This record gives sequence, structure tokens and C-alpha cells, in this order.
Amino acid sequence: MSGEAAAAEPPAASAAPEGTTQIFLMDGSRATVDSGKISLHDFNNPTVLSQADLRVIDTLYQRYARQLAARLSAFLRMECSLKVGSLTTLPFSKFCESTAAPACITMFGIEELRGVGILEMSLPLALSMADRLLGGKGRAPTAERPLTEIEMALLADAIHLIITGWAGLWASDDWQPHPLIIGHETSARCLQTAGAADVFVALVIEVSVGEATSQFQVAVPFSMIELSVRKLVQAQLQFAEDKRQKPVHWRKPYAGITVPILAEWKVREMPLADTLRINKGDIIELPGALINKARLRLSELETFVGTVGIQNGHVAVQITGPIGNDSKS
Repeated sequence: MSGEAAAAEPPAASAAPEGTTQIFLMDGSRATVDSGKISLHDFNNPTVLSQADLRVIDTLYQRYARQLAARLSAFLRMECSLKVGSLTTLPFSKFCESTAAPACITMFGIEELRGVGILEMSLPLALSMADRLLGGKGRAPTAERPLTEIEMALLADAIHLIITGWAGLWASDDWQPHPLIIGHETSARCLQTAGAADVFVALVIEVSVGEATSQFQVAVPFSMIELSVRKLVQAQLQFAEDKRQKPVHWRKPYAGITVPILAEWKVREMPLADTLRINKGDIIELPGALINKARLRLSELETFVGTVGIQNGHVAVQITGPIGNDSKS
């Protein structure tokens, strides 16, 4: 009996090799995967950005980069080139892990919006801008070092310019945001401004200023801009709907405009030498199928294709479709 009971039990799963983990697939089968590829997911706080949300945010940030490039160029009195590098959504813990250390970290908020945003500026970029503000050519030192208090004070206006430009993206006719700088840090890994699983929208902008080519990124919790994004998405959908439903209004002054209508065939092709020998009275043979390939021109624009025939004693053309359907004939 003991032997039969042992035989009825399912065989034990073989131990997975070191560094791997056995998982169940959706069909119930087992698979062995690298342990490093497995990550925890918090289903209570999923990423909630739709494609429409991302399109709206991307459009705003493209405009933000163009406007900020002009403002920084005027502020630093030298050409600044800005380009959107990437736009991603990730948990706050992952964002903190992805930032450089040390770096120039600025925390900011907007009274009317909940949450704390983070501006991370790379040290080469910050040092290059500080050198320019001190009267230099915008050169960053070869060895990275933390910013001095004087350099940080000089960068305050540039940082405020960057944050104010971002806040202006969400302004409306009845509301103007007022950003407030909360504090500065040298590393984002010690920040506790949001929960580890809170979804952040991170914008990376590549910057070329002076001899420095680096980047900065603006990361904010999605809850901070969610209401504004939803309003913009709704406005775009409403505009598209109104555009589709807008009736075509005929203007009476157009009624007297005459439009020439011509029906023609593409008869045949022949060498130029043969065309010189064509005379009055010559007969040119036409294929019978040509009758069904009459092309109508409305005001010199080929629009329809039709069939030529006789109706009530007059030559007529029956339209069979738009010209695109016959373009391959």
C-alpha cells in the first residue's frame, strides 16, 4: 500500500540551477528563467497612461524643448540646443536608481497640483552653465566635483527658468501655475517625496551648451499632471468629433462660378516621328475597351473615370468611380 501511494504522488520538481527560478506559464507548464528578469509588480498601482495620454504629453514636451532652448540661449548669451531624448513612465524607486550620483537635484512643487517634481541636472551640464554665468566660455572641468554654494546660487535662475517653462505647459485661460523650489540634493536615492511604487513620468532632454553635451530630466508623479492630461485628451477628442460632424456650408457666391468639364481618353503612344506624319483625314484605330476608360477633368483636375455612350441623342459619360480606381489601367 505504501508503494502504491508513493507511486500515485506527482514527481517532485527538479531543483532549478543556481541563479534561475522555475515559473508557471499561462498553460500550466513550467519554465526556467533567469532570476534577474523577474520583478515584482504592484497591481494596486499600475501604469495608467494610455496612448492618447502619451501623445498629449509628448506633444507638450516637444514644444517645451523648443521654447526652453530659446530662453536658455538668451539667458546664457550663447547658443543652446535642446532635444527630447526620451519619455518614459516608471516607478519612483526605479527612477531614483536610474539617476546619476552625484548630480544637481532640485525638488519643486506647484501649489495647485499635488506631488513633488524632480529636476535632475548632470554635473557636467551644471558646471558648464555655472562657468558661463561666471563669465567663462561654458567649459566644464575635466574632473567632476560637487557644485559650490556660489555656483549653486548662480544656477538658481537657470533652474527656475527650466521649472517655470515646464509649469507653463499646464497653464489655461483661467489658471496660471506658480512653481516653488522646495530644496536641493546631490543624489535622488535618498529622496522620500513619493512612494516606491508611485508612477512617475520622466522626460530626458539632451542639451548642447558651449562645449558641453549632456542632459537633464524632469520627473513628476503622474498624479500631479493627471487632471490636466485628461482635460487635454478630452479636448482633442471633442475637437476631432466636432470636425467630423461639422456640416459643409454652401456659399451662394460660389453658385455663379463656371467649372469646365472635359472628357478625354489616353488614345495610344507612338514615336515622335510617326506623329509628324499624321494628317487630316487619317484614321487612328482605338481599342474597344477605351470606351470604358473616359477620364473626366473638373477644372483641369482629373477626378473621375466613366463610360462613354449615347443618352437622349446626346453623347454622355456615366461616372463609374474616382480616378484612383483606374490609375493602374
